[in-house]
Amino acid sequence: MVNVGVKSGTNAMHGTAYAYGRNSAWDARNFFETPGTPQTPVELEQFGGSLGGPIKTDKLFYFLNFEQQRYSVGNAVQHKVPITAAGAGSATQNLISACNAVRATGPVTPLSAQLAGLSTDCNPLSNFPGLFPVNP
Repeated sequence: MVNVGVKSGTNAMHGTAYAYGRNSAWDARNFFETPGTPQTPVELEQFGGSLGGPIKTDKLFYFLNFEQQRYSVGNAVQHKVPITAAGAGSATQNLISACNAVRATGPVTPLSAQLAGLSTDCNPLSNFPGLFPVNP
């Protein structure tokens, strides 16, 4: 993005400066997280300034501007990955069961079956394991 502003100059030097900062030390804990979970670190720093003045009185002026933003957000929460429940069978067996349930109501599209690592008749493909990994 480009922001251009043209203003008349002044014979006196003028300038401004600003700074804004935020960190997670003042943040509240996420209400939905379980107690004891580490707080997600957040840090934001935004700062800048401007300066203008004369080069040649009433004829030529300068103007300088600087802005910067530093932003970092961490993730202290481990991602929760679903696992195959004990006694419920393997992930492949669960996919086959789901595929057969879909086939009972209509055809399974070839792309959907291939992404699951199955053929259109719900048999496992040996050359492509699918995009749904087995997670014991």
